[in-house]
Amino acid sequence: MGRLSGICVALALLLRATPAAAADGSGSGSGAGSGAAVAQIVAGPPASWAEPPPAKSELGMPFRVRVKVAVDEEWVLTRVEAVGFRYLESTAKPPVRLPDGSWEAEFVVFRTGRFEIPAASALFTQRSGLQARSDLPGFVVEIPAALENEASPEPAPQPPAMEVPTLNYWLAGGLAALLAAGLGALITVLVRRYRRLREEAMRPIPKRPPEEIAREALAQLAAENLLDAEQLVDFHLRLSEILRGFVGAELEVNATEMTTTEIREMLERDGAELGIMRIDLLRILEESDMVKFARFSLPRSASEALFADVERWIGDVCERRQARVEAPPELAGGLPPVPPSAGERT
Repeated sequence: MGRLSGICVALALLLRATPAAAADGSGSGSGAGSGAAVAQIVAGPPASWAEPPPAKSELGMPFRVRVKVAVDEEWVLTRVEAVGFRYLESTAKPPVRLPDGSWEAEFVVFRTGRFEIPAASALFTQRSGLQARSDLPGFVVEIPAALENEASPEPAPQPPAMEVPTLNYWLAGGLAALLAAGLGALITVLVRRYRRLREEAMRPIPKRPPEEIAREALAQLAAENLLDAEQLVDFHLRLSEILRGFVGAELEVNATEMTTTEIREMLERDGAELGIMRIDLLRILEESDMVKFARFSLPRSASEALFADVERWIGDVCERRQARVEAPPELAGGLPPVPPSAGERT
């Protein structure tokens, strides 16, 4: 294990050193060819550690050091190098100036063990290009091995056995069966409810009896007090429409769109079942027409009497219909037609 670690560290150093050597060779060749002079590095001002470097780090992990130097702000710390220790290198991150005036740099150690670095140096650069080097005191750093048993051939202690819970398949199968049964029952209930709601939605709405609609409209007309407001024409127009609607529903015709003359002809042809009640119906319609079209002014008592006649006529029709339903079997074919009155014959 120790040899393998040493080989890995040597390969890493070789890969990191090859680009740097190529860059130095190309730079020196270019300088020799062009006749450029090499920059001179002078002695820099005294420098020290702002705080002691860390005494322990991890293999291949950067650790930070802080350098304090008595120079003005025109000097910039370029890098920090270890003297006499080739397994310590500065990272690619450039040094950073801190608010207190010190500089922070990063190092990486590529070998495990405890090392006493004899000295270090800090390289500064001025804006004019002048470079200066200052000496720093040495320090000790320890890089522990990556494995706890690297220094010993004995195997590392085994961790305690971990308990693995076992699955009760009978219990799991029973629970799955209960869950499936409950889910099936829920689906069945939901399907039945959906079908019932759909059937109710598609069920035709029962028709309201025509007398119920007519009596509701008469109650609404009475509540509006059109006679008190002297709206005689509107009152008789509404009263005539209510009566025509009831007759149309009873005889299955569109009586609201028919004139009184057309209603008379229709009753003579198809209204035999109303019998003598046709006379009262036509009388009510004609009196309403006099107010609607001839602007004939009826007294309030006459209008109220006409309103009562409509209510009575609707009730008589309902009673006549009920009597026809309850007729004995021999009259199941319907009541015999009522001959027209003397007024109708004329």
